[in-house]
Amino acid sequence: MKRILCCLITALSCLGFVYAQPRAIGARVGNGLELSYQHTVERGNVIDFDFGFPSFYQGVEAVFTYDWVTPLNSWKHKGSWNFLAGIGFGAGFNWNHHGYYMWLNEVGDPVYDTSNYGAGSPTALSATIGIAGRFCFEYNFEIPLQLSIDWRPYIGPAFGEKETGQPWTAFNYGGLFDGSLCLGVRYLFR
Repeated sequence: MKRILCCLITALSCLGFVYAQPRAIGARVGNGLELSYQHTVERGNVIDFDFGFPSFYQGVEAVFTYDWVTPLNSWKHKGSWNFLAGIGFGAGFNWNHHGYYMWLNEVGDPVYDTSNYGAGSPTALSATIGIAGRFCFEYNFEIPLQLSIDWRPYIGPAFGEKETGQPWTAFNYGGLFDGSLCLGVRYLFR
C-alpha cells in the first residue's frame, strides 16, 4: 500500500510540474504540414517536437530539438519577440519522394541525384535519420497566440532499395532547403 501511495504521489507531482510549465501546440506550414508542440524547460528554453508530412505529404517525419531562447527586448509594444536556436535529431520515412541524395559510385566519385527516375537512382521508398537544427523568430501575442518563422535544417543518411531490389545508402542533404522554412502558428498555454 505504501508503494502504491508513493508512486501515486510521485506521478501527481510530476504531472503538476509538467502542467505548471508554459507550453504551446499548433502547426508548422511550409513545404508540408507538421503538428508542433513546445514545452518550456529550465531558464525559459524550450523543447520542440514536430511530427508531420514533409515535402507535400510524401512521407512522415518526426523531429525533436532543444532550443535556447533569447528574448528580443527592444520591442516596446504588447507581446514579446524571441529568437530561438537549437539542435536535435529526427527520423522519417518517405514514399514517392523527389529527394536530394549523394552517394559514391564504383570508383569513389560522389554522385548527386535529385530525382527518383535516373539510372541508379533510389526508388520511391526511403528512410532517413539525422541531425536537425532550428533557427526561429517568434512573436507571442497578449492573447494566447504565437506566430513564428523558422528554418530547420535536417541532414543525415538515407536508406532505400533500388528497383532491382538492391539496397542503397546515401547522404540526404535535401533537408537543408526542402521544407525547412516554415510558418508556425501555435496556441499558448500559460
